[in-house]
Amino acid sequence: MSAAKRVLIVALVLLVSGAGAIGISLIPPSGPGPKYECVTDEPVSSGFSDPDQGDCPITIESHRARTRWENRGWLGESAYPVRKVAAGGVVLGIVGLIAAGIVKAAQSRKVVRPGM
Repeated sequence: MSAAKRVLIVALVLLVSGAGAIGISLIPPSGPGPKYECVTDEPVSSGFSDPDQGDCPITIESHRARTRWENRGWLGESAYPVRKVAAGGVVLGIVGLIAAGIVKAAQSRKVVRPGM
């Protein structure tokens, strides 16, 4: 097996596995999320309102909890590191595809001299 084919196979494995891991990390969380709590006696709110509760202003803490839950994804707290590693795999896969093309071009340009 030539070097270009080996580089191509490794690059494709990195690219496909990285894209698959990113896709898995983007699956939304299951189950009900935390409910918004309306501001009752505090003068400070998050600046957002809950239309399900009559457009009442919601607390900062409940907004942060809901945002963390929505961004968490199916993998839980490990979704962010998985996305970082998967993005690195995709980048290395793309670089490997370019390298495989360069290696293939270099191999096809080799000049075979008779008698050497």
